[in-house]
This record gives sequence, C-alpha cells and structure tokens, in this order.
Amino acid sequence: MLTWFVLGWIALSAPGCAAEGSEGTPAEEATPPTTSDIWDELCAASAIDESCSGNYCRNQAVIPMDAYCEHFECPQDLPDYKERFSTCDSATEEWPRCGWEREVGCGVVQFTQPNDESSFHTIAFDAVDGSLLSFMYSSDSSLQRCGAFDFRVGTFSDYFHRRDPPCDDIQADTCCHRDAPHLW
Repeated sequence: MLTWFVLGWIALSAPGCAAEGSEGTPAEEATPPTTSDIWDELCAASAIDESCSGNYCRNQAVIPMDAYCEHFECPQDLPDYKERFSTCDSATEEWPRCGWEREVGCGVVQFTQPNDESSFHTIAFDAVDGSLLSFMYSSDSSLQRCGAFDFRVGTFSDYFHRRDPPCDDIQADTCCHRDAPHLW
C-alpha cells in the first residue's frame, strides 16, 4: 500500500503529470463557447412572455440583461449609446444611416433602428438617469430564439408601440448613425 501511495505521489508531483490546472502548471485554455452554446445558456435563463390580441397570440423570450451582455456588446447607458450617432436633429433622408428614430417621453428615451417593414429593433433608456432599460428584436417571421417568436433583453416592456395607455407626449426626431449600416 505504501508503494502505491509513493508511486502516485511521484506521478502527480512530476512536471507534466500533474492534474490539469493544478498549482504550478498552466491549465489548458478553455475553448470559447459557440454561438449555439451561448444561445442555449441564454434560453435556459429566459422566461416566455405571451401576449394576445384578438385571436392572435405571440410569445417572446425575455432574456436577463446581465446574461445577454456577458456574451454580446451592450451599451452601458444613454450617453454611451448616443456616441453611436453623429447627430439627432437630422433633416436628411439618407436612409438607413440617418433613419434611426429617437423618441422621448413618459420617462423613456427610445431609439428604433431603420429596417424594412419585416423586422424591428428598438432600445430603451431611463430618461432621468440614462440607465439601459431593455431592447428587443422582432420580425414578421419567427426569429426562432428560445422557442419564441422574438426576444427582448431585460424586463422593461413599455415601448411606445406597445404602451397602454399610450404616451401622449412623445417628441420624435431622426438620428444619423456614425457607422455603415452593415455594422449594426
């Protein structure tokens, strides 16, 4: 028995024979997760929100913001997000670069990305402290994320197009994005 202990101790103490990641030896670098792995993790952490209008129902995955922002870029706050735009009082019709809509009202600052009628992306910030509230991606056809039609990151859901009762005092203008449209 003493022989096995001594041989085991020598084998584990010898360079190159120690357990992976043990003190004194470098651990192998972890393989970065695949996009599929990331979405599996996000979907496991999400909840499904279902809304109905008449006979039509639609479900939406609600993904925790901290989990999403751990894997994907998220703006820190409203000033950080505003840095993406060269101006927000654009008179030009240069679509899509200058087609971003900024709406302010009812305590929310919301930006909506210019897209065709089949897709939708909007992001909302608190108008007072500038904190990121939530953002969502939607489309005419299912985005097929987390078994839901579309998804929202964060729990905020009072976007202007959904607010009930509606916000009566919304100021809207158009913003010009600094980057080329393909970088959004």
